[in-house]
Amino acid sequence: MKKLLHYISIILVFIIVLNSNNLSIFARSINEYDLDITLAKVVKVISGEALEVIEYDKSGKGHVRLIKMIGINTDSSMEALEYTYNRVKGKKIMLLPDSNDSTFNELDGWSYKYVYILSSKSLSEELLDNGLAKIDDSFEKAEQFSELEKAELKAKEEKKGIWEKYNDKKSSIGVNINTATYNDLLDVLDDTTTSMAHSIVNYRKYNPFNTIEEIKFSHDEFTKDWFDKNKNKISVITNIGTASYEEIKSLFNNIELGSKLANNIVQYRMFNFINSISEVRKIPGMYNYFSSIEEFIDLKLVKDYQEQEVKVVNLNTASIKQIRRTCYFSVYKADQIVKERNKQKYIIKSLGELEKKGYLTKYDVRHYSDNFSLITNINTAKEHELQSLFGFIDITDDARDEYVKNIINNRPYKAKINLRGVISSKYYNMISPYIYTIDSEIPQYININITDRNKVVELFNMSDKEAKEYKNNRIRYRFSKSIKFNYENNASDFSLVTNLNNASRYELENIYGRVWKDSKYQYIKIPKKIVDDIITFREDQPFCSLEEVSKIFSNHKQINMYNNIKDYLVFY
Repeated sequence: MKKLLHYISIILVFIIVLNSNNLSIFARSINEYDLDITLAKVVKVISGEALEVIEYDKSGKGHVRLIKMIGINTDSSMEALEYTYNRVKGKKIMLLPDSNDSTFNELDGWSYKYVYILSSKSLSEELLDNGLAKIDDSFEKAEQFSELEKAELKAKEEKKGIWEKYNDKKSSIGVNINTATYNDLLDVLDDTTTSMAHSIVNYRKYNPFNTIEEIKFSHDEFTKDWFDKNKNKISVITNIGTASYEEIKSLFNNIELGSKLANNIVQYRMFNFINSISEVRKIPGMYNYFSSIEEFIDLKLVKDYQEQEVKVVNLNTASIKQIRRTCYFSVYKADQIVKERNKQKYIIKSLGELEKKGYLTKYDVRHYSDNFSLITNINTAKEHELQSLFGFIDITDDARDEYVKNIINNRPYKAKINLRGVISSKYYNMISPYIYTIDSEIPQYININITDRNKVVELFNMSDKEAKEYKNNRIRYRFSKSIKFNYENNASDFSLVTNLNNASRYELENIYGRVWKDSKYQYIKIPKKIVDDIITFREDQPFCSLEEVSKIFSNHKQINMYNNIKDYLVFY
């Protein structure tokens, strides 16, 4: 190998001295005898490791070739492409074959070569040196493989390029949590136990992950620290044009099959730009498996997954039959939910509230949360959800379906009041508390269990008797049937628990905690800094445990307030 590099250095000196544009002169002047070095002109940079060139034979005649650099994989990196482009632009290159090239798994029409540009290092080694490529183990029998491994190791140690943030192989790989196997999850994700991996797979059987943040709800061990460590390694939709080999492999839920097809996709992507999702079907081996991954791939960065055929019902309005047909609940469970809202004329504000009351289990929430709504956007809701708006109304199926058809045909609505001209005023008034068109129409609640009671008295215009009973008794309400004052006209204005993941700033700022201060119990308003920290936290990731909440209160030395209100906080 040193002898070969010595010859290459001599040739480079000749090129520099001659400094000529006539490639035929170079071709005639290089008589390497036992060396098979050729000169070439770059026509196109296809990727960081792939070139289209005009290669000149010994007679000076040019031939168009497709060249794949030996030993590396740039994973379709734009940084690597830019580096290669800048290195070869307007320059002559030398191509050196490998004596062990018969062991390479070459694609038809491609030549595998080392590329040199006035340097004793190949371009493969340069890319590895700069952390812009990884070693491709399929070239392990290549002559220069050990030198390339050293270059990659050096880049890792110096934390260059793809190794900048992480000094291990996991830094540049990922998994799609909607499709990955247990082993994929355990191999890629840090600090992940077998039970955590199983919980991911079990959760998505009933309820595919819509966002990466949703993973926190699938198991109690998915803490903030775990999420912060792994959030850059997980996806719910895979960008098939840029994703790593490991993430593509995770799409197929089969290690052996995934390895084979991921390799085919990466190889195809090296030399072709994928212009459409349907083009993926044409990649070798993909025809029979395309339909299984189609809904989980895209050609751009997509953060949210939208399930195509999910059926949704509004739990505040749906009939027992509609709830059972959608979620397969028992008659008893569906009946409890309907009685809570109908008999008490109460509006359910969160799924966590139903769990605290025992009407739903954590299992129900995890597996069916995508099937529930509590307030319906009439501009975007599908037919099934719109039908459920009439579930508590005595109306024939034909009349209901005609109203639903009219609602869809007259969309979009600028305000929900516009619906009054589409359905009867009677029915509009009945479903109005449960619908909206724009965010400003979503009600802002006040949690009557953990707020300033004088404000509640004023809000509900309580009688003196009601106000006295409410203020003097330290009752906290778990069920609507235990509320002793009349709230019929204010059912949309209050909650019994606060969902920290979507509560308005208004609701958060009106939280009061009963704390011991100045030798007596007092109601103290939640500090604005705590509200700010709650909102900042949930903008990054959802709350999923009380421990995460307690840390915020502890940071502000308000743990007593936290202990006083924690039983009335939920996360969904």
